[in-house]
Parts: sequence; C-alpha cells; structure tokens
Amino acid sequence: MIKVVILSAGPGLPEIVEEYGHSSDWIPELLPDDEIEFSIRKIYENDFGNLDEADAWIITGSKYSVYDKCDWIEDLKIFVSKLISNN
Repeated sequence: MIKVVILSAGPGLPEIVEEYGHSSDWIPELLPDDEIEFSIRKIYENDFGNLDEADAWIITGSKYSVYDKCDWIEDLKIFVSKLISNN
C-alpha cells in the first residue's frame, strides 16, 4: 500500500468548490487505485501531519502565492524543506 498525503493549500474559491468540489477531492478520483491510500491535510489550518506518515506528498494549488505573508505559507516552506531532507 502506498500512502499519499494531499496538502490542501486553501479552502478553494467558493464558486469553484460549489460547482466542482475541492481540488483535494479531485486527486483521488483522478488516481483511483486500490493500492493507494490518500489522506488530506489542511495546511492552511496548520494541519501538516508527520514527516514519516506518507510515501508521497501532493500540494494543491491555491489562491495564495508563496510570496503572500501568511504564517502557514512560511510553515509550509519549512515543512517542504524537511520533506526534501528526509527524502
């Protein structure tokens, strides 16, 4: 079993979510496989989880930019650096 964590980088634009759902829900639908276990972390709510809880990580798109001054974005930069260092 491959464990994949989807890091949701925002609640989504209301008009898109209303019509199509959230992007963190699309990914498992696009990659249906009984050998992949998905979990979703809302990083914009500081829910990062643990570095060792997954085999792969996916970060969703966002209305925010890496240049926006949000605490969770700064925390995400640190978390991704740790993921890279952790291989």
